[in-house]
Amino acid sequence: MPHTQRQQGGSRGQCWSRLPHLFLLLLALGSQPIRAAIHIPSTYHISDLKKPPTITTQPESVTVFSVEDFVMTCEASGNPAPIFRWTKDGEEFDPGVDPELKVTESAGSFVFYTLSNTMDSRYQGKYVCLASNELGTAVSNEAILSIDAPPAQQKEKKVSVKTEEGNSMVLKCNPPQSAMEPIIHWMDWRLLHIALSERVMHGTDGNLYFAHVTTKDSRDDYTCNVQYLATRTILAKEPISVTVTPSAPYWVKEPMSQLYAPGETVKLDCQADGIPTPTISWTINGAPLSAVDKEPRRVSAGGSLTLKDVNFGDTAIYQCQASNKHGTILTNINVYVIELDPQILTKDGVSYDFVEGQKALLECDTFGSPKPKVTWESESTSSLLSETRVNLLTNGALEILNVTQDDEGLYTCSVENTNMSVSAQLEILTRTLSHLQLLSSVDSKLSPPFIQWRKNDQKIFESHSDDRYTFEGSDLIISNVQQVDEGVYTCQVITDLDMAEASGTLTLYDRPDPPTLLKISNAKERALTLSWTPGDEHNSPVIGPDMNPEDVRSDSTDPDTLVITWEEMDKRDFNGPDFRYRVMWRRVVGSGPNWNINYTTSPPLFLQDIGTFAAFDIKVQAVNKEGEGPDPDPVIGYSGEDVPGPPKSLTLDSNSETEITLRWSPPEEPNGVLKGYLLRYHQTPPVNISVSVGESSANFSWVAKKRHRSVSFQIEYINKNDGSEWKKVEKVDSSLPFYQLRGLTPGSHYRMRLSYNNSTFWEDDFDTEGTAMMERQPHFPTEGWFIGLVSAIALLLLILLILCFIKRSKGGKYSVKDKEEGPLDSEARPMKDETFGEYRSLESDLEEKCTASQPSLCEESKLCSQDNLDFNGSSAITTELNLDESLVSQFSRPSNVPDNNLQPTNNGLNNAVTILD
Repeated sequence: MPHTQRQQGGSRGQCWSRLPHLFLLLLALGSQPIRAAIHIPSTYHISDLKKPPTITTQPESVTVFSVEDFVMTCEASGNPAPIFRWTKDGEEFDPGVDPELKVTESAGSFVFYTLSNTMDSRYQGKYVCLASNELGTAVSNEAILSIDAPPAQQKEKKVSVKTEEGNSMVLKCNPPQSAMEPIIHWMDWRLLHIALSERVMHGTDGNLYFAHVTTKDSRDDYTCNVQYLATRTILAKEPISVTVTPSAPYWVKEPMSQLYAPGETVKLDCQADGIPTPTISWTINGAPLSAVDKEPRRVSAGGSLTLKDVNFGDTAIYQCQASNKHGTILTNINVYVIELDPQILTKDGVSYDFVEGQKALLECDTFGSPKPKVTWESESTSSLLSETRVNLLTNGALEILNVTQDDEGLYTCSVENTNMSVSAQLEILTRTLSHLQLLSSVDSKLSPPFIQWRKNDQKIFESHSDDRYTFEGSDLIISNVQQVDEGVYTCQVITDLDMAEASGTLTLYDRPDPPTLLKISNAKERALTLSWTPGDEHNSPVIGPDMNPEDVRSDSTDPDTLVITWEEMDKRDFNGPDFRYRVMWRRVVGSGPNWNINYTTSPPLFLQDIGTFAAFDIKVQAVNKEGEGPDPDPVIGYSGEDVPGPPKSLTLDSNSETEITLRWSPPEEPNGVLKGYLLRYHQTPPVNISVSVGESSANFSWVAKKRHRSVSFQIEYINKNDGSEWKKVEKVDSSLPFYQLRGLTPGSHYRMRLSYNNSTFWEDDFDTEGTAMMERQPHFPTEGWFIGLVSAIALLLLILLILCFIKRSKGGKYSVKDKEEGPLDSEARPMKDETFGEYRSLESDLEEKCTASQPSLCEESKLCSQDNLDFNGSSAITTELNLDESLVSQFSRPSNVPDNNLQPTNNGLNNAVTILD
């Protein structure tokens, strides 16, 4: 363990003994540079490094109900392992002493939760987890535990709604009060969602809105289902019965009773609606139009009745009636044709003031039945209304365009066929609006003035010899101006009564003359003296500029770039050599920052990495070798614009699922002059997807976001066990609360994904329940190659066996004569053919051996002979000979082989092969 982590002892002597070492350590550290922090490299090996506690899992705020328990979890890391403690509402809280709480604590974590199914309100509060070890204490975020009663369905009465076709309607849900926000589903008795459309909408308040109802909306199973996700509860409200009756007629536009003047045209417009569309009919004083006298001035078309050129005889009460098979409505309209004597309502003797060029409007309001006819007259003209500038308006007013002094005078308004009239006085002011002109002239009644010009107080007379001075009226003309013409010129205007004068200075400017009388004096090896006489400056001395460039501005277009430009000055204004422009700029933050300066000989000036759409104070000053121009006033310019940042905030408000109101605030970084906002929107797929898996099916449930409950998405799955490809099912609408996927294989591993608009928004793995069907493992005895090999071997053995029998049937052999009377000499050995009595066939040998005293020997010998024939691999004669020799060998050993108990032998062949024969 490093010395910085050693445990301190409790003895003072130990601490005192370490003080010199500590002092030396401080001295050593004092010579090193100070570092704020150290970082242990990964290659540095250290065991059991102590670490302060760190909260790795924060406790989370939760709302629980009286029938549920709650869990508060807090996890932390550290070395040594941290010790946990809790505070509730700022006070120490020990869950271990509460018998209703169960505490589970392990290395790096701490959990406590309730034991019973009831939740006491005393646990409600703000919890904080503290994890401590010897290096410090870590504090978690504050977790709020809220307790709420679970929503419960209240007993309700069944609601029945009766309305007419075409009316609007609202079905209210009224979910139970709860701290949780419910999800509302309007369904029928088959748990199918009520079809929504532009006419039928689901409001954010949970109500079902009908813009207008139809007879198809009649049903008795409108059910509001309230879903609470936190409690996994769905409450079904009482079904609402809706009865939509066919629509009787109703008024869309109903005519009003009015007074009318004789000669006017009266149009009564009557419009009604209903299902089916009602029929409009008219009556006069209760009598149908067909029953009254026909009148060509009266025209009925559709829902309108028109009366042309009405008179007092047309005064009546007209009825408009609208009817269909569901009902009839009627309205009365009073048409009163009345005659009233005309009157002039405008006061007499009104005066109007207008400026030349304006439009004059003289009023003359009248009233009467029939409408009075108005005429205007003027004392200045006999045919007033014949002028194109004069118009008689429909309200009786007189309009005169572009009035002049000739229009001044008295005007009279009168009503035809009466002696009524009013007068109006029109006065025109002699000034022209918005156009002023100053004229200088001499009163014509006075004698003409005398003009006298003077130069430096000396009179100037017209010269005829060289035409140097000439007069043109009151103007003085100087030709071929020279330097001698400089001076003060005075113009005097002299009359018999008085005199007036004005003076001006004439200054001649020209380029300076070159120096003259250049002399060299005091010439030395490395030095000399030059002297000269300066030339005439001609009032243009070599000085600093006396003006600055104009139209200083920013022409920035690219982001992060400032382009400063201006109008170039005329070279005549340079006033000296080495002429340049001093360009100065700084950010617009008051007078704090210093000016940045750059010199250039021509515009523009490009500045990079200056910021996007930043405001700058800009100045451009003219300078030359002799000095600088006056201090210019700064102008504000902006660097180039860039793409704006996002809006600072975005909120929406809506009372229906087909309309929303968006509100936003401008971006914090506009990066330029905003020209508009681009709105994009799209539907969002469901969230909170959960899976419940069975043996051959899987149930998927989800929660559709608000206003996104009719989104179609695709379900795809793949069986990982059989290596099949992805399979798709039909598209699913998010308005459904769940979907069941069937036909799955038990005990298999599946991967599922949900996609919307060719984009996967959820993906997960799951295993079906049950035992998987094990695939039959290949076994080599059942393999085709093994069966073919065995068949080939059997076929070869069969062929060999047949060949052996064929050879044995064609050839003979030597048989051994059994001598059972006495044992053979142990040293006796068969010597070729001498021991055999004669050549015998196989059949005779077998007959001789198969005696009554030796049945077993015959059988065994037969077996042995067959074994050798089948598997010795040589010819049949050799095999029989070897068999006989072996038999002789056995018979010649009476001490080893007892009588009548001869053991069979297979001559060293495999027993299995012998048994196969």
